[in-house]
Amino acid sequence: MALANSSCSSSSASTNQLVDDYFETLERVWAERYLERYGFWRAHFMRVIWDYLDCGNLHNGFARIRCADCGHIWTILSSAPNVKGR
Repeated sequence: MALANSSCSSSSASTNQLVDDYFETLERVWAERYLERYGFWRAHFMRVIWDYLDCGNLHNGFARIRCADCGHIWTILSSAPNVKGR
């Protein structure tokens, strides 16, 4: 599970937008630009990218936790189910 807090930076959202905007282009040009150096396009790439984009998405589930002592509220985001070690 990931922990979201109001003090988090927006860099994660910017990275998600960058990946979302350019991933299809990367897939389209892979054979021409990267095949010789990195090998063929693997279906695994698609699963990893879609899991990455889904991870931390509030539409995929979350829970709110409130500290009984200070009243601070945290949002616990659901992790992508295929990501190990979280």
